Amino acid sequence: MSHTSGNRAPERNFGPRAFTLVELLVVIAIIGILVALLLPAVQAARESARRTKCVNNLKQIGLAVHTYAQALGTFPSGFVIDAAAQGNDSRVESWGWHVFIMPFIELQPLYDKLDPGNRTLMNLLANSSADHALLQQFLAIYACPSDIKQATLDRDSRHFYGRGNTARIEVGKTNYVGSLGFFDRPWRSGWPFQNNGVLFGNSAIPVAGVFDGTSNTFLAGERDMRCYAASWPGVRNPPGPCNWGIYHNLGRVSFKLNSPYDPEYHKTRGTWGSPTNGFCDCCVEGFSSRHPGGANFVMCDGSVHFVNDNIDYDEGSNNDTGTSLSDPAGIGLFQRLGIRDDELPIEGFP
Repeated sequence: MSHTSGNRAPERNFGPRAFTLVELLVVIAIIGILVALLLPAVQAARESARRTKCVNNLKQIGLAVHTYAQALGTFPSGFVIDAAAQGNDSRVESWGWHVFIMPFIELQPLYDKLDPGNRTLMNLLANSSADHALLQQFLAIYACPSDIKQATLDRDSRHFYGRGNTARIEVGKTNYVGSLGFFDRPWRSGWPFQNNGVLFGNSAIPVAGVFDGTSNTFLAGERDMRCYAASWPGVRNPPGPCNWGIYHNLGRVSFKLNSPYDPEYHKTRGTWGSPTNGFCDCCVEGFSSRHPGGANFVMCDGSVHFVNDNIDYDEGSNNDTGTSLSDPAGIGLFQRLGIRDDELPIEGFP
């Protein structure tokens, strides 16, 4: 016998239960927390990759400089100027060390087009737009990927106007500046001042001339766009002040690494120089980077080291606008690393 129930309600299938608003907000909050936890790790990994690339750039630069020295007997000049040959005009644009090492850093085709052995930078700047384009190229080997990527220097920060650049074009940017030494003194008695670093105006320092040892002496280091970076073609108006002269491709160790005294610092306090007087005594003349905690430097032996912002820094009683060290024992480790011939001990580095 079969039995049926006439009063049993039919079963209803409502499907899967949906999230409530509270549950959805909880899930979103959890995802937000996970993203917040992972983002710093992702950013750190990216910066590590960029820093590695920057180190490799400097290693290639160091190798190129050494190959140059083996071929020609000295390190390249920081920049070359012959004022007498140019009508006793010292305010001309002049080729710099980045150009001189191009044949040794796989930039021979560009070097051949620039032809610095036969053409002056001033004349090239005065020529056609085709020559201008050569001077505005983005060269990855001369750029730190951690910095703002742009091919040329901002004309409002570090312009390159001069005797030849009447068109006022912007020139190619680099993040690597040569170490000229301690003194903030570009010119003396009609010629570039012979500083105590390795790269300066008309310098020709042999490897044996680095008395403190090539592993203990800076060859070049970084400068980022916060401090107006640098230009790879060379310099303009070498006797000129501040960010407009030799600091177009050189830096000094008498200004603290990654100093907070940058252009914006001076602007907000009303102590920024006028366009007539130049922008002086801030990080546009020194070394800086966007790497957290310090900057990369290549030494005269070609090795690359990360130098911490907190490295011992002390000018002693020395005058950085002088011509010699009156208190060599009073200088800090950072200064000693930037001087080729103080013959003082290097402790705590690298």
